[in-house]
Amino acid sequence: MLVVAGSSMLAACAATPGSADPPVATVTVAPLVAAHAERPVDEPRRRTTVRVSLEQAGKAVPIVDHRARLTRDPFVIEVPLDRVGTGVHVSVSPNRKLFDIANTGGDLPTEDGAAFGLGSSFAEKAPVPDPDLTISPEGSHYWYYDNESDNRCHEVRREDSAVIFCRRQVDSLFWVGENFRVQQPITESREPVLYLVFMKRTDERKVRPEPAWEWIEVQFES
Repeated sequence: MLVVAGSSMLAACAATPGSADPPVATVTVAPLVAAHAERPVDEPRRRTTVRVSLEQAGKAVPIVDHRARLTRDPFVIEVPLDRVGTGVHVSVSPNRKLFDIANTGGDLPTEDGAAFGLGSSFAEKAPVPDPDLTISPEGSHYWYYDNESDNRCHEVRREDSAVIFCRRQVDSLFWVGENFRVQQPITESREPVLYLVFMKRTDERKVRPEPAWEWIEVQFES
């Protein structure tokens, strides 16, 4: 069953923290061992060392050559943030255009109206965002951690005093188009592939094209 969601779930500005919802859970646990394989020798001209991890049913999902296979069940995405106050943009799409740009070492588009354009970040509920991935060609998630009441994480994991791992639960897909907004549980999705592209801005003016930070083709089992 598809559930039509309200337009208030999407905006091009950050949501205001301070709702009555409970704060994000902060835990200290042993490091999650991601099942990454070594990149093949014919990989494109850039290498990544980012520890983006996928987890499903409590187990790490192998990411091999920027590709992973999931069942059509809820899962977790974990991204490392090198310090408090930093974040990462995440584009989700059934179209492989941005994935191919990333995979060949190109710069991601940051012009107005692009997925990584200035002011294109989706608004999300605070302090606890909805457990979904928004799919839109004109925006991206921005997952960050400033403090317990101002962040876009469902859970936070720490390995030391500096590195923070932002964990996002994914239970559904939120499709956004010019004239529609539809929320769809992962268990009811029939999309065979989703392309996730992660970008960290290094340009303080936020106008320069940027290379991808990590990119993953998620294949869903039939």
